[in-house]
Amino acid sequence: MKPFNIKEHLEHPDWKVVTREGEPVRILCTDLDDDDYPVAAVVGNFHVDKYTADGQFQAGKETKYDLFFYFKKFEAWTLFVKCAGNFVLGSIFYDTIEEARRVQESDADRYGPIVKVEWEEEQ
Repeated sequence: MKPFNIKEHLEHPDWKVVTREGEPVRILCTDLDDDDYPVAAVVGNFHVDKYTADGQFQAGKETKYDLFFYFKKFEAWTLFVKCAGNFVLGSIFYDTIEEARRVQESDADRYGPIVKVEWEEEQ
């Protein structure tokens, strides 16, 4: 998760927003006539709250209601592969480390260390 801010929300209005605890949020507007709390949002489907430009429910205080951009986390494993006497990072990704180990053990002269790869994608 990445902390919410108005500038990025306006640049990427399709990014999913959630509370710190993962509750879904729908941003209603970012231009309320309130210098301290310009953001209005529906939290869950239950209530409307006001937020600071940085997505804080209470300015200067961390709460479970603070806003974040939600990005789904992914992980996979790949291997270093010997190429012309040097190891280069492989381009095949495995869903589990066990899969990567099986490949590594199948040809120890060709495959080097296993590397875990992690990334996030907007949802």
